[in-house]
Amino acid sequence: MSCLSGYVTMPDGRCYAFSVLANGLSGPGSVQLAKKLQERVVSVIAQELAVVEITLGGD
Repeated sequence: MSCLSGYVTMPDGRCYAFSVLANGLSGPGSVQLAKKLQERVVSVIAQELAVVEITLGGD
């Protein structure tokens, strides 16, 4: 079993809570693979938060 939980907070205050749980890990190297997946999930969350949305004014 491997679990990673926490928050990703950007400088502008936007925040996401996350929890990634991997259970039933029995194969060789499976815990290491689960940890890599967990880190990737957090990285994607941070990348999505970093995207700046631009809204153009109407006519």
